Amino acid sequence: MISRLKSNKSSNLIQKIAKANGAIALAFFALILPACDANDTIGEVKPTEESTATNTGDTTTGGATANLPDDTDGRPASAGLPNAELIGETVTVSTKVKEIVGPKAFIVYDKESLRGQEMLVVSDKDAPPVGTNIEVTGVVGTFDAAVIKRDYDLDFTPDLVKVYENRPYLAAKAMEKVD
Repeated sequence: MISRLKSNKSSNLIQKIAKANGAIALAFFALILPACDANDTIGEVKPTEESTATNTGDTTTGGATANLPDDTDGRPASAGLPNAELIGETVTVSTKVKEIVGPKAFIVYDKESLRGQEMLVVSDKDAPPVGTNIEVTGVVGTFDAAVIKRDYDLDFTPDLVKVYENRPYLAAKAMEKVD
């Protein structure tokens, strides 16, 4: 009976230590985990507001203007286009330069981070060479050739303006080459 009592006391002591360690571990995770943000992944566009935009299904750059809604429905002209829900958001995109369209303007494409859509990027820095993998951080805006000319001193061809007018574009604030 005495050895059994000692055994129970030992068992209780072990259980108390285990509970204390469990409580310490739980408190540790409660303090540490909020510092982790599941949205802090590189390579994805991260909107901060819920989207109500709809995809038109048109993945070509040339035919996109045919699907633009007019302003009479209360939505901006770019509202029905891919990535339109990102307008006004600051985003970081890991992507590849597809085409240079000006000294400080280029087109990028990425299947994952840009949802398989091309996006025009304008910057106050020189455009990287075609094929360069880059990470770009900036604000998504609605393309307006006059505003971009004023802000970046860039002139675009009429064909490019026709394709990108009222579509989302990225005004780059930071850009770096990645491997």
